[in-house]
Amino acid sequence: MELKENFPGIFIRAPRFEQDTINCQKIATMEDEVVGIMQGNKVAVTFHPELTLDRRFHNWIISSCNNQ
Repeated sequence: MELKENFPGIFIRAPRFEQDTINCQKIATMEDEVVGIMQGNKVAVTFHPELTLDRRFHNWIISSCNNQ
């Protein structure tokens, strides 16, 4: 499942995913860059959703856990 709506991402010294080695589902992008991936039940993001007041990303994580 990919988040289809814009989300306010806060980036603090974030690493980048290597585009040619990603063997995961893309769950978040910023412009043309992948900033969130998922493989099985593991999620990695280069932004900090906990630093915003927008809880949609957290709600998505919780609902994804409930669906497995």
